[in-house]
Amino acid sequence: MENLALIKGLSEASRLLNGMKFKSIYDFEKFSEEILRKFIVDKECIKVIASSKAFSFEVMFLKKMKAPI
Repeated sequence: MENLALIKGLSEASRLLNGMKFKSIYDFEKFSEEILRKFIVDKECIKVIASSKAFSFEVMFLKKMKAPI
């Protein structure tokens, strides 16, 4: 059962990336900050979230959204 969840998670992540590639972790952090600025006002909070990399999936999901929530 766990393997099926991992496979589905990988499939979802691949679809969210949609061919995007990052040259480094730093590039992904900067990309994350740019996306999060559309949804979060607190600049320090944005830096903490982007540098933690714990919300990579969520950042990619937000990138796909058309407008702030």
